[in-house]
Amino acid sequence: MLYKERILEGIRPQAERAGPDDQSGHRLPIVAARRSGYEGDSGEGDGPGVRLEQDTEKGRRRTVQPFTKRVIEVIKSIPEGYVMTYGQVAACAGSPRGARQVVRILHSLSEKHGLPWHRVVNSKGEIAIQEGEGRYMQKRYLENEGVEFGLNDLIDLDEYRYVPEMDGDVVSEKK
Repeated sequence: MLYKERILEGIRPQAERAGPDDQSGHRLPIVAARRSGYEGDSGEGDGPGVRLEQDTEKGRRRTVQPFTKRVIEVIKSIPEGYVMTYGQVAACAGSPRGARQVVRILHSLSEKHGLPWHRVVNSKGEIAIQEGEGRYMQKRYLENEGVEFGLNDLIDLDEYRYVPEMDGDVVSEKK
C-alpha cells in the first residue's frame, strides 16, 4: 500500500461518518450532506440559519439567507433621485457592520433581481467603483435621476440620502 493510500485509509472512516438521511432513507456521508445543503452550510458565507429557496439558471436550488433577502428589499426601496450608503443598507437589513456583504450582494445579484445598484454609494458620498465604465455609468444614472455631484464628484448626503422608515423587520418607503 502506498503512503498516499494509507493516509486516505486513515481519513476515509472520519470523512464517511453518517450524516443526515437522504430521500431514500440512507445515511449520507458528512461531506455529501454538506454539499447537498444540510447542516446550514450554504456556501455563501452568510452563516447558518433559516434559508429561502431560489431557482438558479442551471436548475439547481440555491438558498438565499435572510440578511441577503433584507438587503435586496432595502435596495429596491430606494426611490429615484436618492442614495443610500453601503453601511446604511447593511444597518437597515439588520447587520450594522455588514457593508462589505452589501457590496458582495450588489455585485452578484444586481442583474438577477433588477436592483438599482447605482443608488448605493460609500459613506463619503462617493461612487465606490474606481475608474472605468462602471463608474461612468453609475454617475450618469444618478445624474439622470436628478442627483447632483459637487466638488471631487461628491454627493451631498444631507440632501440626497434616503432614510427608510422601518416597520418591524420590513422596510417601508418614507413619504
